Amino acid sequence: MPSLESYRPGPERVWIRYRPRNWPSAAGLWTDFGRAALGQQGRSDARLPSAPPRAASDVVYLPPVDPELEPHRRELARAWAFTGTPVLVQRRLGDGAAEAEEIAEVWDLLPTLLDRDLSPLGGLPDGAQAVWPLIPAVTDEAEVVAEGLDRLADAGVAAVQPLVLDLSAQAKRRLLESAGEGAFDRLFHGPPPAEREFAASARERGMKLFVSRPLPTGNPRLALRRRCAGELRLAAYLAYRLGWPEAESQAFLRAARWIDREDHDVAALAEEGNLEIVDWIDARSRAVVESIVESGNSPLVESLIVEFAGGTSAG
Repeated sequence: MPSLESYRPGPERVWIRYRPRNWPSAAGLWTDFGRAALGQQGRSDARLPSAPPRAASDVVYLPPVDPELEPHRRELARAWAFTGTPVLVQRRLGDGAAEAEEIAEVWDLLPTLLDRDLSPLGGLPDGAQAVWPLIPAVTDEAEVVAEGLDRLADAGVAAVQPLVLDLSAQAKRRLLESAGEGAFDRLFHGPPPAEREFAASARERGMKLFVSRPLPTGNPRLALRRRCAGELRLAAYLAYRLGWPEAESQAFLRAARWIDREDHDVAALAEEGNLEIVDWIDARSRAVVESIVESGNSPLVESLIVEFAGGTSAG
């Protein structure tokens, strides 16, 4: 079984729970989804895991690799997915063949944005999910955002998630090699990118703002738990970003952790009205879960997304 690093899963890190250690990541500039940072250069002595993987309890993230390793990564992703593990594979334009249907693909737009030729964005597959790393003076300029989002929307992209990166001084110097010295002042000393303005622009074009949580296969009850907990974690993140009282955002998170951890039949609890007696679930969280069980979506979470993107308050 490959040795795994672990993360706290959440929408702000594209739902990643695990990633293989000592991964031979790709050369060049790319976005590390798990760390919300610039990807590190691949290690010359690193190798892709060769042992058949056992099932993991939550999302396994497979970062990009150089082209000669892509077939091996695809085999590894399929082997993990065969165990029922939700797998998230990071793709870049030009990577080649699509992954199997049960594997979540999330496209990293950074290499294309750095090239300044945005036409390839129109070649993303219909229904794709993508991450747009927001970097001051590099990928957040108004004209770049407008053209890029137009191309994504025309291609039928389902979701484009803005991600503000945590950049070290070394990472910023690497970016300057592509962006040019004219980006120096804003990159090193300017304010953070306008994430919510980007969100409003993406939503105006009909795209979702957050990548969907990849769900396990072969276990519908576990998949529903992960779905409900994911919506609660998204509610907690949005409530925090919108300045709700800390106790209210923590209530969503507490309910999400309980559902993720405990092996209960969430559908039965909701349908029989027994969520009311669970101490870890407050009234708002219960409403989210009951809506997911009943219809597959949550009006409360949707209203938080609308507010985050500049619409009316969820209240």
